[in-house]
Amino acid sequence: MTFSIKQKLVIAFTCVAVVPIAIIMGAVALQLKQLSMDGFVGSTTRELAQVDNAMNLFLDGIASHVTQLASDPLLKGVEDKVTSYVHTTEKTRVTPLEDGGVNADLYRLFKRVHESSPSYCEIYMGTEAGGLLTSLPAVKKPGYDPRKRSWYRKPAEAGKLVMTPAYLSGGNGLTVVGLVAPVTGPDGRRTGVVGIDVSLSRLTDMIHGIRIGESGFAILVQGDGTILANPHDPDTNFKKMTELDSPAYATLNEIASGHVAVEMGGVDCLADVYTSPTLGWKLIGVIETREVMGPTRRLTLMILGVSGVLFLLAAGAALGLARVVTHPIVNTAEMLRDIAEGEGDLTRRLESDTADEVGALATWFNAFIEKVHGVIRTLAENAEAVKDSGGELSRLSVTMSDGAAEMNDRAGTVAASAEETNRVMADVAASTEQAASNVNMVAAATEEMRATIEEIAGNSERARGVTTEMVHQAKEVRVIMDALGAAAGDIGKVTEAISEISEQTNLLALNATIEAARAGEAGKGFAVVAGEIKALAGQTAEATGEIRQRIDGVRDSSTRSVEGIGRISAVIDEVSELVGAIAAAVEQQSGSTGEIAENLAQASRGLEEVSGQVAQCAGVSGEIAEEMAGVNRSAGRFTESSTAVHGRSEKLAGLAQGLNEVVGQFKI
Repeated sequence: MTFSIKQKLVIAFTCVAVVPIAIIMGAVALQLKQLSMDGFVGSTTRELAQVDNAMNLFLDGIASHVTQLASDPLLKGVEDKVTSYVHTTEKTRVTPLEDGGVNADLYRLFKRVHESSPSYCEIYMGTEAGGLLTSLPAVKKPGYDPRKRSWYRKPAEAGKLVMTPAYLSGGNGLTVVGLVAPVTGPDGRRTGVVGIDVSLSRLTDMIHGIRIGESGFAILVQGDGTILANPHDPDTNFKKMTELDSPAYATLNEIASGHVAVEMGGVDCLADVYTSPTLGWKLIGVIETREVMGPTRRLTLMILGVSGVLFLLAAGAALGLARVVTHPIVNTAEMLRDIAEGEGDLTRRLESDTADEVGALATWFNAFIEKVHGVIRTLAENAEAVKDSGGELSRLSVTMSDGAAEMNDRAGTVAASAEETNRVMADVAASTEQAASNVNMVAAATEEMRATIEEIAGNSERARGVTTEMVHQAKEVRVIMDALGAAAGDIGKVTEAISEISEQTNLLALNATIEAARAGEAGKGFAVVAGEIKALAGQTAEATGEIRQRIDGVRDSSTRSVEGIGRISAVIDEVSELVGAIAAAVEQQSGSTGEIAENLAQASRGLEEVSGQVAQCAGVSGEIAEEMAGVNRSAGRFTESSTAVHGRSEKLAGLAQGLNEVVGQFKI
């Protein structure tokens, strides 16, 4: 998945704003959670410590009473005077008043102490002799020996006041704990123990009355793990936590102090455990987690709301900033797309009113477009020049073709005249031969000779006319060939101009390719156009070179034709002179008919000379015919070259038209 620069900027700016907010929010949420936890632990621990102080005060008061009883003089030296039930064999009711003496006195003392506090359940005493005295009416089992009871042995062994484990009173269902202290005689020897069983209802009521928040409560646990008070689940009272089928109580049993998360009754709770340093009992404060974390959750939701608003504001600001940053880039992309796919408007420019990197991008892009604009404008002008040159070359090639056709016709005419001259020369030769053979008969056939001479004179006149026409035609052909050479030179100059234009076009296309490469991805479309222009320039140079070769061939052929025609003209001039001489001789013979007989010998020699000259003239006429055939072939080749030049010029015009169409894609 790809993202635009605008999307990347929005994401980046939003992350810059949101990530710190998220980190701060997370830190604040964690801090609030920790503060809520610390607040719960601190307040609960303080409250449980106050409960511990109250229990200590309560039990310390009772312990003070027990200590006072243990030091009362009435309890001194009575170990063997208190009634013993060790040797009884059946249940025996305790009757201190009936027993009288020390038993009655101690009973009255214990009774007063018992009645002094509603929390006191029983005042009792055991002696080293096995005696037993209690403030309550009681029936003891046979052989009851207090010395074997834990409430006796523990303080006796410890030598100080101890507190017995709590138990559930069977008579009234109260939670009771005993405080027992050793009793010593006047000599300091232990004589027994005295204790007070106290109802912990005051403490359990205190535990039941504790409210930790709205859903919280407190649990009182004895040091051995026995639950003494649990207002949340009274069925667990006087049960050890290890015996309960609940992971929460097992976890709380393992913790001496601190807080832990537990689940009670399917509800997530937080528990703070406080162990009394004096009693060793645990005070456990429990509260539902949702209540502790309620303020934190509300504050967290509020922070989330504020963070959401800040996120929206940051996203809006990021979107606006991204638009400001990407607007020039979008304009640049649209211009490049218009150049690559649209009309190629090179007159447009980016607005640059900032001094930052975006402004620099717009400035340099405008500079690049300006340079490309100049290149395309120059290319358009050169393309138009190439088009005009191609048209001119096409017109010149047509002219050359027409001239070659005319030269071909004239060469045909000259060849026909040469053939006619050849035939005339053949007739002259035949006549001279006949005159030579009949020279001895001239005298006898003067009239016949006159007719023959007249015929010779007529033929000579015709030959002179033919040779004169041949000279005139040869001069015209030479003028045409000179014009053809000049036209070929002009075409060469045009092809040289076209070559220079194609080289300049190739150089401009190369510069455009370099500028497109510097533009990177943005210049790929223009690089393709520059490549096409370079290819067109190469084709133009190739066509121009081929035209130059053709024109050079035409120029060489025309030069050779001019030289041949010059030679033909010289021969024809010589023939003309000979024909003139023949005509003069015939005229002389016509004027000197009377002298024919006298000059037969001279006429015979003259006829022989004429015969030789006629033969030479016939040979020259044959050469003229051959040369004119060569001229005709040269004219044919010249026509073919002119046709090729015309085709190449049309191809050059097509290339120029294609170049104009490519350049026309741009608006300059």
